Parts: sequence; structure tokens; C-alpha cells
Amino acid sequence: MKFDQMPDAKVKPGDTPDMRQAIHLIEEYRRVAKRPIDCQLKLDKRTSYYPDSGTLNEDNKRAGAQRGIAALRAWLDQPRFED
Repeated sequence: MKFDQMPDAKVKPGDTPDMRQAIHLIEEYRRVAKRPIDCQLKLDKRTSYYPDSGTLNEDNKRAGAQRGIAALRAWLDQPRFED
């Protein structure tokens, strides 16, 4: 499914505290994220964040060493360019 066709990332009943925190942080940064499956946040066309494991990775690459909400915050702090 293409990024633009994925459902927006919104808090759902039953979400874990980590998922809620991640979605709220993304909203604070006024960024758009998608939620293709319950455990995944798609941050852009190539980058996924899995709040419950704290894993942030680009598609088809290994997860980075930094994990958790700190990894998400660091990613959000970097300027992004549309492609």
C-alpha cells in the first residue's frame, strides 16, 4: 500500500503507552505519520517506527543502534525533504 493511501496514525483504544507517546510526539512536531498495522508507524515513504520495541528503521535496512522515543525524537528533529 502506498504511503498516501495508508490510514493516518491516531491513538486507538487498547494502544500501549509507548504507542500513545509516539503518536502524541509526532503530533507535537506537526508531522504526518501513517499506521498501516496496529504496531507500526510509518513516518515517511521509507521509515518505520515500532513503538513497542522502540525500533526505528528504513525499509530494507537494519534497525539503527538508537532505540525508543529518543530515536524517534532524533529523527523528528532532523529536517525532512519531500521526494
